[in-house]
Amino acid sequence: TRHEAPRMLDLEKALMTPAQTASHAILAQALLAEGREVTDQAVEERLQQLDKAMELKNTHAGTRGDNIMPIKDIAISRSDMWAFLQLAHHFCRGREKLGPGRPLIAGLIAMAGCGKSTLVTVLRFLLSDVLRA
Repeated sequence: TRHEAPRMLDLEKALMTPAQTASHAILAQALLAEGREVTDQAVEERLQQLDKAMELKNTHAGTRGDNIMPIKDIAISRSDMWAFLQLAHHFCRGREKLGPGRPLIAGLIAMAGCGKSTLVTVLRFLLSDVLRA
């Protein structure tokens, strides 16, 4: 069964007050939409990853490649980071399905200046520094 993800505005509000029961339910709904088994522990784990990502983001001053600003200088809200974490977890699950030693290859096509390099920078940061994948 496919579950609908919460609206971004609802997710943003829930991330401001994650301890509230209604907020917790919205965050659980977001995990369910990812296809994850939802438990209180899973929601808490994702919130801890989000906090870690937001904290570490502010310490990363290095860049990779041309015209890429340091991740600490990229404006990323908690709700945006939650969405980036969802994508990073999706990549992790895809890599697990492939098995050891097989790389996951993903394509990204968009016009110049749309944020492809920024997205890759954020995903690389999440996978290596937050999820250790």
